[in-house]
Amino acid sequence: MKYFYLVVGVLVLAGCQTNPSTPVIDSVPQEIERLSVASAQLINIGDSQTEVVKALGSPNIITKNSAGQTSWVFDRLASYYEAIETTGNGGLKLLGSGIRSESISKSAITTKTLIIVIDFDDNSIVKDLIYRFSQY
Repeated sequence: MKYFYLVVGVLVLAGCQTNPSTPVIDSVPQEIERLSVASAQLINIGDSQTEVVKALGSPNIITKNSAGQTSWVFDRLASYYEAIETTGNGGLKLLGSGIRSESISKSAITTKTLIIVIDFDDNSIVKDLIYRFSQY
């Protein structure tokens, strides 16, 4: 029985081995990471639409007001899930004549939103910029 656990342990560890040529799954394309509060703060009144696209990428929504001036809306919503399960020596409890291992599980979901609204004048120059970041 001791050898069975040893073989299973070796197989589990071998399955965790990574190939350096394999891309990392958690890597996020640069396009997605481009939109942030820091990148919004790089936009200045007087910047052109080209400078805005270089800094933030393409807008999600483009609208025009009654005067014909353009507004761009950038919005991102991201949810992050984290789960933690612990067992071990700290979780051992003596129950009657046996020992029982306690397992503690915790999970959390965090949602982040970022909305950027940029108003342009008749010459396609940044006239106004507002943004809102929230996390819950």
